[in-house]
Amino acid sequence: MASLIVVLLFFLVCHYDRNCSTTLVAWSYTAQSLPRTRNAFHQQWISQFQLFATKVEAPTIPNRNPISNSKTIRFVARVGYDGSRYHGWQDQGPTIPTLQNTISAALNKRFGFNEQHSSAFKFVQVSGASRTDQGVHALGQCIHFDVPEDLAYLHLLPGSKTTIKQRSINHVQTALATKHTSRLLMQSIIATRSENDQPWKSSIDTTDVDDNIFAMRGQTPLMRQFQHNWNQILPDDICVYNLSVAPFSKENHSSSVPGLFHSSLSPSGKMYVYRFTLNPYSDIKQRHHTVYFPHHAYFDFPLFEFSLQQFIGTHDFSAFADKLTSSESDNCDVSESDAERSVDPHRTVYSINVVAEKDNFTGKATGFYRVEVHLKTALYRMIRNMVGTCIQVATGMMALKSFLDLLSSTGAVRSDNKAPAAPPEGLCLDNVYYSNY
Repeated sequence: MASLIVVLLFFLVCHYDRNCSTTLVAWSYTAQSLPRTRNAFHQQWISQFQLFATKVEAPTIPNRNPISNSKTIRFVARVGYDGSRYHGWQDQGPTIPTLQNTISAALNKRFGFNEQHSSAFKFVQVSGASRTDQGVHALGQCIHFDVPEDLAYLHLLPGSKTTIKQRSINHVQTALATKHTSRLLMQSIIATRSENDQPWKSSIDTTDVDDNIFAMRGQTPLMRQFQHNWNQILPDDICVYNLSVAPFSKENHSSSVPGLFHSSLSPSGKMYVYRFTLNPYSDIKQRHHTVYFPHHAYFDFPLFEFSLQQFIGTHDFSAFADKLTSSESDNCDVSESDAERSVDPHRTVYSINVVAEKDNFTGKATGFYRVEVHLKTALYRMIRNMVGTCIQVATGMMALKSFLDLLSSTGAVRSDNKAPAAPPEGLCLDNVYYSNY
């Protein structure tokens, strides 16, 4: 009876213990220490058990460091987020909630890595196209990350190294069969209606949906499933979409690898949108995404638009940037050694438009406005300083000549510009443009 209990305990421990060889060796010594019995069966079981234990080799622990594999595949994706509760994009350590850290942590959790591996394994890190500031939002932020080839084929790419789980295939087949049956029933119900009844037709047309919203170009079923699981791990104020293999990039001339897509070095331009309202009261539903300016009575719109138009072209934006270091620029991907390197303050603005938003049903103005800034790259807080300065001009707090002097002077710095930056909740990175993504 005691031997039977030992056998059951052995199989239970071996079932839950991954390092089964250690368990076997330990139990072999336990078997030796069992009381000797005259039962030949017991003696034979102990001998067979010791023989089996000596043949088992200790399993090799796989190297799960994703960076150790020199062959990697670069992936790219779009990200939308509400930046209200984050301290900007840039990773500032595990204790400060940032967008880069949150998205990277969710990605590594999806790959099977967690905090327990932080000391022994290097995480897969995402890089963003723009380092948005604290409280700033995004709809079309672009990210890229490198995945070891074996890990990519295991989770993201079809091929000889992996297959879609049969459970998923069965689920899809069952869903298709159920929809086919439902379609047949729907058609039979429609056909049995009398001729006097008005013919029924769906009012929803999904063929004209914008590709930027539900783009599946280059996405495999594994990628869609991975993207879905990734979003399930992320908090509900962050969404990843358009996950695919990174395309070839002609614009990236700064990378050490020619043609390698880079989220911050490959874009041809960016679209920032600043939203505000001049209504006599604020809209509670828009409080996290639209700035309420309570000086509608003396806001001069022609002055506001004229001031914004002066930014179009290439200018020295030293007076409209809080910092002029590479670590604070919205498109720099630098190492810690040159993180504080000074950058060129000249930036090119392609266009600036002020749009008055209208009600979809009545067509009347709603009192909400947006400033659309299309530019190549931006400096730290450059957009918010531009809007904030022009608001000062439009409300008479700054003379137009003083503003023009700040923009045209080569020696002006941020301390010369007394205008405060516009609040962050109104700013959103709407899109990052690439030639092939």
